[in-house]
Amino acid sequence: MPCSMHRNAMRCALTRALFVSHSAFMEEIARIRKDLGISQTAFAELLGVSQAKVSRWEAGVSTPSKAEMIAARTLRRPKRPPRRKSTPAHPNQGAA
Repeated sequence: MPCSMHRNAMRCALTRALFVSHSAFMEEIARIRKDLGISQTAFAELLGVSQAKVSRWEAGVSTPSKAEMIAARTLRRPKRPPRRKSTPAHPNQGAA
């Protein structure tokens, strides 16, 4: 009996972990596409998949393969470094 309980606990833990990663992929795919400001069709064309596939990913019906996820992540726009305040190159510069 303890073995079956252990197996069930392991199965439950695995199911929870898969659900979390599945929903994380779903949100990440949608976020990448929306950050780019493009339609599902345009996003699908960039990845070489169908629009229906992108729709299924975003709806959580299916998950992208590892290669598809890597390709999607490469499309992310790089974050810009924070802008620095412009300061004079020389302390006396600008003083008259």
